[in-house]
This record gives sequence, structure tokens and C-alpha cells, in this order.
Amino acid sequence: MQLKPIRFITYVGTQVPPRWKVEQEAIDYLSTIEQPLAIISIAGLYRTGKSFILNQFAGNMTGFDIGSTVQPCTEGIWLWEVNQRSIPEANQNWRYILLDTEGLGSYVRTETYDIQLFCLSLLLGSYFIYNSLNCIDEGAIDKLSFVVELTKHIRVQSEGDMDPNHLKLYFPAFLWLVRDFTLQLVMNGEPITPREYLNRSLEPLKGDPDRIGSKNKVREFIRTYFSDRDCFCLKRPLMEEEKLQNLSALTFDQLRPEYMQQVGQLKSLVFTHVIPKKMNNTDITGPMLVEMAKTYTEAINKGTVPTISSAWENIIFQEAHKALALATNLYTTRMEEGLKNIVEQADFDKLHDKSLTSALTIFREKAIGGAYLTYEPQFQKTIKSSAAKYLEQNFTKSRADCEQLLRTLATNIDDSIFGENVTNQPQLADEWSKKIFAYRQVARGPAKIEVLCDFLENKIFDSVKKVSNVEAKQFKREKEELLKQQQSRHDSEYQRLHSLYVELDNLRLKSEEKISSLQKEVELGQMALLNWEEEKKELINISMELRKRLDPEFTPPPDYASKKEILMNDKNNCCVM
Repeated sequence: MQLKPIRFITYVGTQVPPRWKVEQEAIDYLSTIEQPLAIISIAGLYRTGKSFILNQFAGNMTGFDIGSTVQPCTEGIWLWEVNQRSIPEANQNWRYILLDTEGLGSYVRTETYDIQLFCLSLLLGSYFIYNSLNCIDEGAIDKLSFVVELTKHIRVQSEGDMDPNHLKLYFPAFLWLVRDFTLQLVMNGEPITPREYLNRSLEPLKGDPDRIGSKNKVREFIRTYFSDRDCFCLKRPLMEEEKLQNLSALTFDQLRPEYMQQVGQLKSLVFTHVIPKKMNNTDITGPMLVEMAKTYTEAINKGTVPTISSAWENIIFQEAHKALALATNLYTTRMEEGLKNIVEQADFDKLHDKSLTSALTIFREKAIGGAYLTYEPQFQKTIKSSAAKYLEQNFTKSRADCEQLLRTLATNIDDSIFGENVTNQPQLADEWSKKIFAYRQVARGPAKIEVLCDFLENKIFDSVKKVSNVEAKQFKREKEELLKQQQSRHDSEYQRLHSLYVELDNLRLKSEEKISSLQKEVELGQMALLNWEEEKKELINISMELRKRLDPEFTPPPDYASKKEILMNDKNNCCVM
């Protein structure tokens, strides 16, 4: 809520060429108001108390600048929001804005400036108060003569349309506020209402058309442009001139009671009848009002005529882009809330569809003037791009999470392999079956199957290779152990056989020694035998010789020669042995 009025539209006369400017402070403030704006604007001759009465509309004696000299106080258009709590008739869904317009007819301004300022005040308000003094007479009506020229300064369409009856559809309700009114509302002896007073004052004059034609034309245009019109006659707030020159220093209780009573009635009348500013049956919000003000001031700055349709098109454009941003942000918020954790593809699709439906609904609600038909393809394209981004993010997070899970499981298998708890392919297959089951229980998101397939394609072969290496090492160890055992057996057998061989060799040596000894004994025996045979032979020969000698007729036995030969052979055999 504003604590004080702020500049809304100013005239920068120091620039070449001079230009109207919508102030950034007002842009920033209005851009925060998304509720419909009920806008009460006031215009009239300078130094007629416009700012003073608007301050009382806001429930204050001060706010908009008021002065006591002939120098104008207000410059351009100022803006002030009324606190709803000070308005008994307030609609809580609306925001109430006061627009205080620089006084017309100032000696420091031109007629062109006044017309431009009047047009801006008229176009931006939803309830227009024209402020004048004393009464509605020919002079007061003549001060509004420039309304005849409004079609030259305001257009509905950029080309062609200059029908006042069409233009009036875009004009606000009109209240002629007659200040310091001292007359009685009586005509022909009968009391009349302020509205009747205004309508009778606007009736065509009778007389010479050449003389009164221009005057009646002003009346005709006022009646045409402001078909929804009313009037309020307000007494002077004070009777003392000195106090009137310093109104900002006074308090409400210093003002005339009858004046304060009328102010209450006036506020009730205005706040009861004011409605939000509309364009093409659409309530105008703060950002829309900014766009209207920019469009109208830019047109004036370019030397063209403010065009209502152009303002509406710009509003549609801006609101469509705001709706697009709002809907996109809603979609983004819903998706990010739903994707704080990894979700399955089916859940992602449900979240996307639900978020898209909500975003599309808000987009169609906020894109005024049927603009959603024009901008919905852009919206769909934006959402499609965002959905693809979130889909990729969810998939990437799923992939990273699943890969980390598989790495952990694979590390456990590797540990088992290296720890030789898994030493063969059947054990490996059983271990992987357990790990894959555990993975499927924990793995999340759309990447889990793809990650598992990619991982198994590489990792299983790697683990099979590792187990094969383990098996090869085990086989090698077993082979080496078998060879070692066989070698040990061979060594033992060798030792046994070697011992046996040594034993046999020893026996052989002993046998040979014994044989040699026996041979020697045999040889000695044979030698002894030969010697004995020789001796025997000798003895036989001697015996024979002796017998011959003794018996000359003695003949040796027949076998004597054979026995002798046998004895010789035996001798030879004994020698061979």
C-alpha cells in the first residue's frame, strides 16, 4: 500500500522534442497489482481544488500537493492507492486508484498540452471527475469545448474509425463536480437533482444556428461521449478566505460540517458507482494500466493519435507473455516439486500431464482477448522443451543413481572374487542373480533397465574373465599341488628304490666278493686237485712201473688211457674256472 502519492506520467519539457514519460516508480508499483483497478481520475481547470478533494477521497487532508498561489502545483498525472479499509463500499477483490491530473488552462501550458493531458486522464480512468467552480454555465461548458476535438486526439482503430458513438464505449463514467456551489437546485419552482441540473445545462440552446451552433456542438459531444453521466454540487469547505489559502494545514474538524457531510455523500456516490477499468470486457490490472499508459504516451510522443485498439493489442501481447511466463513457471514449479526424487517413466508422464493441464488452464485464463489461441503453440513449444529438459534430468539422475548402485554391487562381487568366495562360473552366476534381484528392488527411474543392460554387457564379461582367472589360478595351484604330490611320491619311490638299489648293490658286492673268494677257493681246490691228480698219476705211473718191474708180463688195464685222458680234461676245466 502506498503511503503517499507518486508520479505516474510526467512531461519532460527539457528534451528536444519534449515527451511524455511513464515514471519507473509507478511502473514498479503498478506491476505488483494483479487485481482489477477501479480508477478515479480527475481533471479540470487549475487552482480549482482537484487535489484537495482527492486527498479527502483517500481519507486525508494532505497527500496530493495543494497550494495557495496562482502557480500550478500538480504536474502531469500523479497516482495514489486508497486504503480499502477507508472505503465502506469497497469491493475487497478490487484495488482503488486515484489519478490527480495537472490543472488545465494554466498560463505555463499550451492548449495542445491540455488536450493531451485531458485525453490521458480520460483514457486511463474508469470513473472520470470533471472539476469546476460555482456553477454549470456557458463559461464552464465552453471550458470543455475541446471535447469536440477528441476524435482528432483519440481513436478506437488506427485508421478510419472516427465515430463518437463508437469512441464513447471506451470512455469512463462521467461526474461533473461543481465546487463552491451556492445556488439552490430549483427550476421553475421545483427542486431538481444535480443530474437533472447537468442534463438541462447540456440541452441544446435555441436561437440563431450560426451564433449558437458551436455551443450546441460542445453540448452534443458531451452528451454523446458521456452517456453515463452524473453531477454533484459541493459547498465551500470554509467561509474564511485566509483559511482557504492554507487548507493543507487544517484538520477535518475545522471544515464546515455541511461540507464534510457532502464529502461523505460524494465519496459514497463515487465508490458505489466506480467499477474496474475495462477494455473489451476485460478488467484492467496494474501491469495492463502500465501498458496502456506507455502505448498512449508513446503515440503522443511520436506525433500520432493514441489508439485504443493499439493499447489493447499491446495489453494482449504483454498479458499473453505474462500468462506464458506464469503458466511456464507453474509447470516448472510443479515438475521440480515432483522431481525432487527420481521417478519412474509412468509417474513422470502422469506428473507432466497434470502439470501441463494446470499450466494450460492458467494460461488460458490469463491470456486475455483470446490470445491463448495465438500464443498457445508457443506455450506448447516452451512446455515441450521444458518437458524434454526434465525428462533428460530425471533420466540422467536415474542413470547416475543406478550406475552407482551397480558399481557397489559389482564391487561386492569383485570383493567376493578377489576373496575367493566366488571361484567358479556357477557360483558367479548365482552371485549375479542375487545382485540383479537386489538391484531391481532398489533401482529407480527410467534408466534402470538400460543401465543394467549396458552394465551387464561389460561387467559380466569382466567378472567372468576374473573368475576364469581365479579358476585358472586355482587349476594351476591344484596342478602344482598334484605335481608336487606326485613329485613327492616319486621322490619317496626313488629313495626307496635307491635304498633298495644300494642294498642290492651292497649285496652284489658282497656276493661278488664271496664268489671271488669262492672262486679263489675253487681255484685253490682245483689246483690242489690237479696237484693231487698229478701226484696220483705220478703215483700210478710209478705204481705201474713198479709192477712192470716186478712183473714184466704185467699189462695196464684197458681203461688206463681213458682214465688218464679224463684226468687231463678235469685238470683243464679246473683251470678254466
